Amino acid sequence: MKKRIILAVIIVLAVCLTAFAGCTGSSPIQKKLGNSAPWISLRDMTETSVYSVSYTEGDVALNGTYTLVVNRVDNADVTLQDKTYSAFTGYVATASLVMDNGDTIDSKVICYTTMQVKASYSKAVTASHVEEVTAEYANKDKVYYTYVSDGETVTDDIKIKDFFSAPYTDNAMLYLLARSFPSDTSSFSINMPDFKSSQLNSILLSKTSSSSELIVGEDTYNVSTIELSINRTFPGKGNPLKCYVSNQAVDGATNAIVKIIEGNVTYTLDSVTVA
Repeated sequence: MKKRIILAVIIVLAVCLTAFAGCTGSSPIQKKLGNSAPWISLRDMTETSVYSVSYTEGDVALNGTYTLVVNRVDNADVTLQDKTYSAFTGYVATASLVMDNGDTIDSKVICYTTMQVKASYSKAVTASHVEEVTAEYANKDKVYYTYVSDGETVTDDIKIKDFFSAPYTDNAMLYLLARSFPSDTSSFSINMPDFKSSQLNSILLSKTSSSSELIVGEDTYNVSTIELSINRTFPGKGNPLKCYVSNQAVDGATNAIVKIIEGNVTYTLDSVTVA
């Protein structure tokens, strides 16, 4: 049961995603994402978002906390696991999910200001299962990865193309993509590797509403609704993940996600700080 719960709680570890990117507007989506990223001016500051997480299924109810921290770095050394990327300019995002049954998921991803991912790390731990992935992306070539599941290690690679001709992302970046959704775009698909099956799949991001009112706690937000769904026919697309993105700044944070819904799991923004 615990294994099933943690997989339901975080679609980031469950999705396997693929395809060629397409969008409305004159420019390719990969040239728009960087210009739409809300952390462009986040110099010498850290953005921290904290969410309450709830999961219900039948008589099972779990609560937890999800924390996402984003930094912009300029010509700085960035370390991910045992590798250091020297003089790196871009974003570093770390996330931590802690559920009250002891399940945890931790991740770290680094990407350029263009939103092109460079490397990522994720680890999910339950009472009966441990899953860990380290990935490094070589543009115009491959993504090299090590996938560990309950002590069994697979080291392999997946072929990718140049980011600016066939853009790609990492599952640790899904929420960052939702926050970087271009204002003149209605939908787009983007490549993403599935490390369990060692293949390239895709995810479709769609703006299903550009303006609606959403009450979160005692606050009312005007939000855009972004849906993320898997582009596949087997075993099916499942329920889309929905991100409600504020159209106004929230405590200094641009394009803050105030609520995320995926099936029986809900993330509700408790606080966001930029300092």
